[in-house]
Amino acid sequence: MSLHPLVGHEDVRQTILGAVARESLPAALLVHGPKGVGKQRLALWIGQLLMCDSPTSSGPCDRCGPCKMGLNLEHPDLNWYFPLLRPKGASGERLVGALEDARMDALADRRAEPLQSSHFDELRGLYLGMVRNLRRRATMRPAMAEGQIFIIGNAELLVPQESSPEAANALLKLLEEPPGAARFILTTSEPGRLLTTIRSRTVPVHIAGLPEETVASFLVDARGVDHQVALWAARLSQGSIGRALGFLPDRDDLGSLEALRRKAYALIAAAMAGEKPRAVESSWTSSASPRSGCVIWGLSLLVRATPSSITMPGKNWRKSSPRQASSHPTSRTPSRGLKRRGSWHSAT
Repeated sequence: MSLHPLVGHEDVRQTILGAVARESLPAALLVHGPKGVGKQRLALWIGQLLMCDSPTSSGPCDRCGPCKMGLNLEHPDLNWYFPLLRPKGASGERLVGALEDARMDALADRRAEPLQSSHFDELRGLYLGMVRNLRRRATMRPAMAEGQIFIIGNAELLVPQESSPEAANALLKLLEEPPGAARFILTTSEPGRLLTTIRSRTVPVHIAGLPEETVASFLVDARGVDHQVALWAARLSQGSIGRALGFLPDRDDLGSLEALRRKAYALIAAAMAGEKPRAVESSWTSSASPRSGCVIWGLSLLVRATPSSITMPGKNWRKSSPRQASSHPTSRTPSRGLKRRGSWHSAT
């Protein structure tokens, strides 16, 4: 299964297209914005554009060999790195190999199911071993393209998972002296957590959240979700397709973010009743837990939620009858990418 089409961010796309046409696209970009709004998908789109044999005025042609390989995550010069679970029972060079094997398995999973929630409970990271694999690959000659392209998703996780800045420093050395025509695209929802030296060596590209109707239309068209349920998930997602997917049921289970939201609601209900929430795990209040920030986010959702949005509408979340796919808006208003002090901004 190939990647889904890039949704929205038309102004940034046009800015990127113009830079590529002028051969002035920086070699290192930092795509930042809210979680789940399509930063890594935009990075893959840029990579595909740079490898496309016949790019059009709107982007890659999607028909040539490099485009097809890019859409199937099979292009040998398009390298995508993202946070992984740390393999158990491996260390040293064995850990380096185990991390690369885990990345290959994760890419196979993404080929099988390209649409995945941006939320995860498990502790994941971009470990030093992954950066070592990346550096080794960067020294190789490109197989097809003019230069290799490296996409590093959730780059803020380069530091905290190692309890030291080793992984970030290893990447920094690569950014300071990029081999050949290699290009790097980092993505993050928390740019402040990156080393300032990494931020200073990349050109920031900001993308904003999507309109609720755009998110809802995507869920209807791509996942066959009932329109009312899609609107409900889109409203809670705050313009994020990745988060909206986390509110939808996972087979017979609640979506990961919906389960989190209900636990947050139980916390508030218990606090308002003056009771101690006995069923809450101690890890929910631990600052070291990856869930702690998610709980705060879940509580903020509940504060803004209307009474009708507390419970997901209906049990049958998929469409009950066929519906023609309709075109959906890609931005709130027609706008252009803005270049300010070396940054590209997605107008809101």
